Amino acid sequence: MEKKGNKFVFLKPEDGSVSVRITITDQLMGGGEFKLFKKDNTEVLDVWKVNMDFKQPFERIIKVPLKELNFANFVWQMLTCSQNPAVKDGAIKIEFFQSQKPCNSSINVVKRFDNIAPCKLKSPNSYADGITFVLKV
Repeated sequence: MEKKGNKFVFLKPEDGSVSVRITITDQLMGGGEFKLFKKDNTEVLDVWKVNMDFKQPFERIIKVPLKELNFANFVWQMLTCSQNPAVKDGAIKIEFFQSQKPCNSSINVVKRFDNIAPCKLKSPNSYADGITFVLKV
């Protein structure tokens, strides 16, 4: 999983802990791996895997000190499929919060899909991307 492009999430030193929320469109299922790397990509600071469906967003607090998040690279690889064969399009949305307030970012992290395969075909759509956290001082 490699970070692509210049995508940034801006953090405020006074606003406290950072969390991630992942949502997917109605009737979709998804799963993936998320990794947080030090700014030089030499060390993994945090890693987790998630399986989810559309019924409830996945949320996680990043338990890394704010100073260590400055220029840290957050990358993911996700797979998604449709629980309902009639549903062929949808989206994955990844949002970042600091003390439950939305973070400013250089881009909205939303991946839209067309022609999503039904889960029973075992041919999911994939989404790999990443962002860089920037601590505004």
